[in-house]
Amino acid sequence: MFKKFCAVFIIFLMVFSLVDFGFSSENIMNSDDGTNTGVESLAADNNLVPVTTQATSYSSHPVYDVISGYQYNFNPNIIHATGCTAVIINARCSGLTDNRINEFKNAGLKVYLYCPSFFNPDTGNWDYSTPDSLNHAKARVSPFIDRVKGNSNIDGIILDYIRTSGTYPDPKYKNLICDLIAFSRDRLGNDKSLSAFIMPEMNGAATYGQDIDLMKSYLNEIILMSYKGNYQQNSDWIRNIMDYFQSKVEGSNCKASAIIQSYRSDSDLTLLPTNELYSDMDQVIKGGGYGTGLFRAGLNTLSTSNPYTPYTELNDVRF
Repeated sequence: MFKKFCAVFIIFLMVFSLVDFGFSSENIMNSDDGTNTGVESLAADNNLVPVTTQATSYSSHPVYDVISGYQYNFNPNIIHATGCTAVIINARCSGLTDNRINEFKNAGLKVYLYCPSFFNPDTGNWDYSTPDSLNHAKARVSPFIDRVKGNSNIDGIILDYIRTSGTYPDPKYKNLICDLIAFSRDRLGNDKSLSAFIMPEMNGAATYGQDIDLMKSYLNEIILMSYKGNYQQNSDWIRNIMDYFQSKVEGSNCKASAIIQSYRSDSDLTLLPTNELYSDMDQVIKGGGYGTGLFRAGLNTLSTSNPYTPYTELNDVRF
């Protein structure tokens, strides 16, 4: 198990078949309207390899670039030039103005926010084991849900830390977590997407209270944090867990995707070589994943005092 599964993100994009809840039928993964004039040349000018040009098994699937939330000030056009179709931004970023969101939208990117659920980032403590924990979590997510609901340029929200710590497993927490998801869906309504970051462990229901059978009825997407380095696993593991979780949502309106680490592990920040990144992304799709993406592409440090290097590092990551 790893400790920091949801430190800071940008980028992600989801598509959903939306029926049961009357969700919008718009395919939210398809943010590209075909007006990509200059995208290829922009990518070339910045020494980038657009993922959309790669002859791989995921080339027809959405690809997400997951980067530090500190870098919400990246050039949206360069993000789009890599082949990415959406950004997922930390809802707590103080500099994330509506004007900034508009810039991402104008670049042809979907915009999603993510927010903490049963973890309080201000205190660094988990909050799920007291009688008031559900109310605390509701109060924690509500302002961000309201912002998403009230801004037509924000396409949805992703619940982070929507689980327990895993230290003291208890079956009762499955209902607690599902209650918050149901609350979030009710508050958000059906016109925006609701997703959740998921621990990539097959016993997640027992360990973390993430019971996909309960959760999938309310969610548009589950997003596996398939960080093989943190689990000391190989690429085959990515495919196996993707296949398992895809089978858990099969037949529902909930999609399953996964993101991969762009570096070795939280204890080894060496960037993965291009061929290994492509291979890992392939495994997600071969396992039945709807979309895939990179977590912390281009990072050179986990220190918040010296945040990740911006998109100048993309030449090393080689989308």
